[in-house]
Amino acid sequence: MRLWIPLFVLPLLLGVHTAAQVVDHYYLDPQNVERISKFRSCAGHHYGYDPMFIDLGLYEVETDPTETNRSMKHYFSPSEPFRTSASNDTLQVHAPFEGVIYRVTDEGHDSGYVNKQVWIQSDASLDIFAILFHVNLLDTFPQYWNDYPAEHWPYHSDDDTDFDRRTVSSGEVIGYADLRGTISDIAILKKIDSTEYHYLSYFDESVMTEEVFALYREYDLASRDDVIFSRAFRNANPLPDDCWDSSREEDWFTLTSTEDVSGIPVWLLYQATQ
Repeated sequence: MRLWIPLFVLPLLLGVHTAAQVVDHYYLDPQNVERISKFRSCAGHHYGYDPMFIDLGLYEVETDPTETNRSMKHYFSPSEPFRTSASNDTLQVHAPFEGVIYRVTDEGHDSGYVNKQVWIQSDASLDIFAILFHVNLLDTFPQYWNDYPAEHWPYHSDDDTDFDRRTVSSGEVIGYADLRGTISDIAILKKIDSTEYHYLSYFDESVMTEEVFALYREYDLASRDDVIFSRAFRNANPLPDDCWDSSREEDWFTLTSTEDVSGIPVWLLYQATQ
């Protein structure tokens, strides 16, 4: 007697935690991006296992203790006109999928330029969250929502009451990247259960659709592996503890520039040539 098992049941039986391909739109237009940091690289700062949050009972971080001393998100360094402008109202930030705003909290206090960290929960897969950093969020949306507890977060604010909606459509402009003293970055967080969460790459084949990744291929990003260090590779090749003090070329992928500058405001192009 043969036992037929539906394919969708296999991941459950095997204990494999898969993610839906929820990213069906870019969050920054690739034509406005010069470089992208690699997942599990040494770009920026450590962003992975966080025992401080976990010890406080806040599990919405990477909970795998082996994922240490690595950046489990992607920084997007915009093209020169945007970097030169150092503004917070020129580079559009798009919702990478349809969903609802799950959290809005302040960040950027150390730089002197306070902006928003915006969490979007996917409608298609409620266990997937996109975390967008350093956003000048449109006032259509709450400026504070589901903030970290006041006892643990000195900048805590109560939920905003003066906003239009929390829902977002895929590709919708939700605000602008705040480029005053920083660049833009994005993380993807997957919930396994109430005490287990893991970061995934924005470019992971289980997260981003092939149609969206094809847009990056136009800029010579031929393989998703070009911007992802695997967990096995990074664990076998740990980063130096002091690598955060400098910028390393091996941590970045440079997109091929194109002649298409249609998405860049004319005044920005003029400024870049002066």
